[in-house]
Amino acid sequence: MNEEEKAVLKAVIESVVGDYVYKAGSARAIEFTEERLREIGMLLAGEKDRKVISQVTGRIKSADSIYKKIRRKNYPADRSGVLRCNDLLGVRMVCLFVDDVYEVAERLKNQTDIHILKEKDYIRKPKSNGYMSLHLIIEVPVSLREDKQGDSDKVREDEEIQWRKVEVQLRTAAMDFWSVLDHQLVYKKEFPGAESVGKELKEYAATIWELDKNMLQLRKKIEHLNI
Repeated sequence: MNEEEKAVLKAVIESVVGDYVYKAGSARAIEFTEERLREIGMLLAGEKDRKVISQVTGRIKSADSIYKKIRRKNYPADRSGVLRCNDLLGVRMVCLFVDDVYEVAERLKNQTDIHILKEKDYIRKPKSNGYMSLHLIIEVPVSLREDKQGDSDKVREDEEIQWRKVEVQLRTAAMDFWSVLDHQLVYKKEFPGAESVGKELKEYAATIWELDKNMLQLRKKIEHLNI
C-alpha cells in the first residue's frame, strides 16, 4: 500500500468513525452491555454470597487502531473493510476466578435480547503468545430515540432500533494484568530485546494459568469448610 492509498484509507476510517462509532448509539451499546454484565454479576454475587465481577470497562476503538487492524487483516480499504472489524466497540469484564468467567458468559448468552454472533475461547486454547481470554461478539439493541428519562438500556418494542456489534472480553484478574504487559509489548516489538521479553511473557502466561487453577481449588476448599 503506497502513501496515497494509506491516506485514502485513513480518510475512509475517519468518515466511518464519525458516522458510525462516535454517534450516541455506539455509546449506548457499550452502556447497555456494561449494565447487563453488572446485573449478571450482582445476581451471581447474591447466589454465591461473594464477589464475582471485579471490573467492567468499555471503549470505542480509535481510528489509528482501526487502521492498523485493517492493514494486519488485509481487509478492503473502504467502508466495508472498516465495518468488518467486530471490535469497533468493546467491553472488558474481569472476574476473580476462571469458573466465574464461564458462568457469566453463559448468563450473557442466555439473554433473550442479545444476539451471539461469535465465540472464541482463548482460555482453553490460548493464542500463540500465551494470551488468554474468552471473547464473545454480540449484537445489542440500541434505541434511536432521544432518551429523556435515563433509561437507554431499555428498548420498547414499538421504537426504532439499531443492532450494534460489541466485542466482549471476559477474563480473570491474573489474565488481565498479563494482557496489560502484552499490549505494551505490541507497540515495542521492533526494539532490541523485545523478542526475549516476549518469550518471558509467554512463560508467565503458563504460570498465571496455574495460579488461576490453584486459586480456584483453594476457594472451593474454603467454601467446603463449613459443610
